[in-house]
Amino acid sequence: MASSADRLILERWTYKSTDATLRFIVPDGCQDLIHWSIPGEKPRWTLSHLQDGLMTAHIPQGAELVGYRFAPGTELPEAALNELAHEPGEDPDFTITKVLDAVSCDSRVAEALLSVAELSLSIENTAGSLGVSRRTLERLLLRYTGRPPVFWSQLARVRAAARALVSGIDPVELAYQVGYSDQAHMSRAVKRWFGVSPSEVLRRAEHEQGLLVHHSPQRQSQSLVRQGPPRPGSFQAAP
Repeated sequence: MASSADRLILERWTYKSTDATLRFIVPDGCQDLIHWSIPGEKPRWTLSHLQDGLMTAHIPQGAELVGYRFAPGTELPEAALNELAHEPGEDPDFTITKVLDAVSCDSRVAEALLSVAELSLSIENTAGSLGVSRRTLERLLLRYTGRPPVFWSQLARVRAAARALVSGIDPVELAYQVGYSDQAHMSRAVKRWFGVSPSEVLRRAEHEQGLLVHHSPQRQSQSLVRQGPPRPGSFQAAP
């Protein structure tokens, strides 16, 4: 991968289905550009949309997926997506290099997201730590991510709670650690974002390795290669 990939792509993942399967996809604040290779079909690309809650993905038997998880705030121009639509290619690693130069991410967005993810800070304090007004912070994140600061703050908090739940921390103690007023508020947040109760989060984590342990959307992985679950796509390359 070129240096631009190291900066913009948090990780590269692969998935191959031996049978038709249904995967649960939790929100992580990222968008994935995915190359699909399905037996008997022309290769295609999809771009997953920014999730507000739990989603499912139906994966056909024999499908081979290669995904590139982009940092939040990354802009993928329509022209680049159209190029992938018309020339999807058989080798995704080669094909994606042809559009990476058109992809960009404002460094201010990355800094803002890192600050918003600090669970101990309010949105007002986050804006102050960045030296801007709350309104300026809101405009920046809405412009580049389509979501306000409160979305990113809530997502960081609930994902921190889910990861801690899986690690075995007592739910009552955990609620206060991650900034919820009590366990009931944390349980409602987990239900709202993941569609299941905290106890179900634990059960699924035992069967879906990696379901809740993706890298934080605000932190860049040093490794671009991993195994991970596929994500649904909202952009489908036209034939």
